[in-house]
Amino acid sequence: MALVSARATLESRVPFLHCFDGFRTSAEVMKIELLTDDDIRAMVSDDLVQAHRARALSPDHPFYPRHGAEPGCVFPGA
Repeated sequence: MALVSARATLESRVPFLHCFDGFRTSAEVMKIELLTDDDIRAMVSDDLVQAHRARALSPDHPFYPRHGAEPGCVFPGA
């Protein structure tokens, strides 16, 4: 399920949160089947991962998000 939420995050560019019950998972650890790298690559496109990494914050390409306010807008009391 974590891979599905990661793929949804990459495709929609909206963060998804994947939660699980740690006690139940630790009690049934013998039933967990690990995914192979080939399975992961089949579900998640390399292009999506590269686009996500390109949007990351970095001192090499700083980004200042613009808000809806005009540059000359003054907020009293702020």
